[in-house]
Amino acid sequence: MKKNNNGFTLVEVIVAVVIAGIIISIAIPAYRDYKSRTYEMKSELQNEE
Repeated sequence: MKKNNNGFTLVEVIVAVVIAGIIISIAIPAYRDYKSRTYEMKSELQNEE
């Protein structure tokens, strides 16, 4: 009988989720900082007018 190995193992799925979590935990603060700086620039431009 042939063994069908077309799926992912539990370890592979856990590793993928951990890597995604690390990337997201780095990206969210960077995105918040980007939005904050954009808001500050917009305010400064409006004050110059």
